[in-house]
Amino acid sequence: MTSICDFIISISSLLLVNREEAKSWALLYSLLSSQAPSIIRSRTPSPKTSILHQLAGVIMKRTASFFLRVIHAFAAGSLCVLSISADSVAAPENILYGFKTFLHGSQPNGALISDAAGNLYGTTAWGGAFDLGCVYELIPDSHGGFAEKVLYSFKGGSDIYGPNGALTFDAAGNLYGSATWGGVSLFGGVFQLSQSSRGEWKEQVLHAFPAGDDGYSPNGGLVLDAAGNIYGTTTSQNGGTAVFELSAQASGDWSIAMLHHFNQGIVPNGSLILDDRGNLYGTTFQGGTFKQGTVFKLTPSSGQWTETVLYTFTGGSDGSAPAGGLIFDPEGNLYGTTAQGGDGTECYHSCGTVFRLARSASCSWSETVLYSFQGGSDGSSPGGSLSRDAAGHFFGTTEFGGAPVEVGTVFELAPGSNGQWTESLLWVFTGGADGANPSGGVAVGPTGQLYAAAAYGGRFSIGSVIGLTPNGIGGWNEATITGFPYADGGSPNASLIADGAGNFYGTTSMGGARGNGMVFKLTKATGIWNETILYSFPTGLNPQQGASPSSLVLDASGNLYGETAYGGPHHAGTIFELSPTQSGSWTQKDLYVFKETEDGGRPSGGLIFDLAGNLYGTTRAGGIQGCNRGCGTVFELVAGAGGSWAESVLYRFGGGADGAGPAAGLVFDSAGNLYGTTEYGGGNRQGCLQPGCGTVFKLAPSAGGNWTETQLHLFTNSRGDGASPVGGLIFDQAGNLYGTTFNGGGGGSCSYAGCGVVFELSPAGGIWNETILLSFTGSDGAGPMGNLVFDQAGNLYGTTEGFYGGTWGTVFELSQASGNSWNETVLHVFPVAVANDLDGYFPEAGLIVDAAGNVYGTTAGGGPANGGIIFEITP
Repeated sequence: MTSICDFIISISSLLLVNREEAKSWALLYSLLSSQAPSIIRSRTPSPKTSILHQLAGVIMKRTASFFLRVIHAFAAGSLCVLSISADSVAAPENILYGFKTFLHGSQPNGALISDAAGNLYGTTAWGGAFDLGCVYELIPDSHGGFAEKVLYSFKGGSDIYGPNGALTFDAAGNLYGSATWGGVSLFGGVFQLSQSSRGEWKEQVLHAFPAGDDGYSPNGGLVLDAAGNIYGTTTSQNGGTAVFELSAQASGDWSIAMLHHFNQGIVPNGSLILDDRGNLYGTTFQGGTFKQGTVFKLTPSSGQWTETVLYTFTGGSDGSAPAGGLIFDPEGNLYGTTAQGGDGTECYHSCGTVFRLARSASCSWSETVLYSFQGGSDGSSPGGSLSRDAAGHFFGTTEFGGAPVEVGTVFELAPGSNGQWTESLLWVFTGGADGANPSGGVAVGPTGQLYAAAAYGGRFSIGSVIGLTPNGIGGWNEATITGFPYADGGSPNASLIADGAGNFYGTTSMGGARGNGMVFKLTKATGIWNETILYSFPTGLNPQQGASPSSLVLDASGNLYGETAYGGPHHAGTIFELSPTQSGSWTQKDLYVFKETEDGGRPSGGLIFDLAGNLYGTTRAGGIQGCNRGCGTVFELVAGAGGSWAESVLYRFGGGADGAGPAAGLVFDSAGNLYGTTEYGGGNRQGCLQPGCGTVFKLAPSAGGNWTETQLHLFTNSRGDGASPVGGLIFDQAGNLYGTTFNGGGGGSCSYAGCGVVFELSPAGGIWNETILLSFTGSDGAGPMGNLVFDQAGNLYGTTEGFYGGTWGTVFELSQASGNSWNETVLHVFPVAVANDLDGYFPEAGLIVDAAGNVYGTTAGGGPANGGIIFEITP
């Protein structure tokens, strides 16, 4: 897998793709290859986008826009790399807290169903207690709203996960559904949820597919006959796909029978339906004479089932790629949709149709296109099954189309006296709180309401459920029933801090009450760490980045200070203060709002105090020098009378030899000089994508309040040197500086870009000499991003983000040996992310070490619910 990942990352680098996006595609490939091989061969897009959503729990809403470097040939001459003795020690890890970001579910998929009381039921592809999908219920209240209740969270492992398609009830009120992955062979299964007398729901996996002749990865929902037998389809099977039947046995087990095997390339799609004679009907997305999809019928006779193709789509005006199930009208005619084809001209493969199949007296079937979607202001790509009311009107959803943003619609088709059908758009999705890209059709409530689930968009960008109610004058009123709110923060990718009582404080880059990240406190009581959310960042921020808050700093009064890379009226970031009140709550105040002009923008490296109580930090953008959106600044914030603060820019980077893009915070020396790093700049282009591989700089105060910048080191990514220092610096007692670079070094398994280094800068005679203490190889970690930290014995500790060498990050220790050599010990290796793995992955921030030598840190992803963790390692 490493070679594939290397290839994807290298190509992404050449295309100037964001480092996080490149990594997400490589992880996507890894997950698909190892856990869902059927999906790689399937036409169904939802599993891939579902996995991308799981990655989004780690990747989205992060501030980092660090880029991978273009692969260059080695410079002439050999690379000089300091030899390091590396050991690996499995130091005990204790997960103090796992963030439960998506506890309420995320990315609803499949159609909704309603019971007689008007409760709605559905599934989410991800989210729940383990971020592997859940079954939820929406319960109407007396005020016209709905309350969400998670009935079951899929666990992974021996349990299945990734539920898909519509749920269905049996006569006893049990719910049935299918999931694409998991189970004993990781190929999905069929589940039942039954309710106890106390109202609790218990799951039973009725069948886990073993990827043999009975197929695997069921998709499209289930149907039950009067005897309680279950029918469904699989997206893959040895040589093709299949239709199956599950029957309950007297022992309580369920037996499976394969009713029909389709040929390779024929993919059944959507739920099956039964007629009153026990025949099954369904659609295939592909297959048929023209390979554009079919409508089929399966007829039982003497224990055998015979397939009849009722209609083969041609891909022309009659439609192609039927993407949903079928429904009957009272006369026995069949109705469905095609995602493509028709007469629409504003879509790449035309825009899809609604069709009818009518049975003649001779039992043949003829197709009539009732409506061809046009795209643009009209809908396009209808999906899911249609719904029909008593007046013979049909209702459904389109995944795309609808002006102005074209992210889907809810439509109605009404029959006319002349045999023509008229389409009306009842709702056009905006991609905001109402969601985007509905694909499961609509559910009809007991009094004529319509309900639809949208997999994307919504208030928190993880999907929504909307309700449409007739307004009595021919229109419809829309209400967002749920936006699947975050239950906790997620992706804690900034360093922790601790107070004198041993409590931890930190930030998350997503989640919180408003979805844009939060500030939290962890307090230990009776051996358990409890989280308190101190503040949730407001809405109105960059919808894909959230607030992206930095690490925090405490003052002597217990107030917290930090930065947001986004937010404020100019969307360029803020400096904020959180102050505790006597009631135990916290009050937030913005001390400064950046404009991303001369004053800077996108602060993200954290703040430091001087002895007078002034704050100092960096901005990655703004300053208006020789870079797009500015090369960044170093700033000072001085407290004034009445609680006001004034900002002064101490230095504006020019993007040349002085550096650009300071991503980390600053550090003072005893003389009051400031030291920091820039991610790029420095002037040396060799081996670096940006103009320069980054710098280490010093700012010295001078007369008149001015500051003078000096470059202590220009990274070159050649001869073993590093590149892209995105972490900050620390001093030892002798005045030497230590830091890391994300790239550079000897290469290892990270191609020519290098896996990163740990470096030391030592002053001598007015110059600073660099020594590479460690070049990462990939197997011991890659891509260090956070600050280093010393323990009391002078050992260095840090993290690598990982990705190469079969790991998703490491915690390492460097201890000084004889002479100037340093020995590396890998204290913990974070495993590649798999379902039901409780450990974290992607440790991006620095660590803190207590007096007993215990190491504490965070991971941006992973943990019990895939929201990231706070961990303790005892060396």
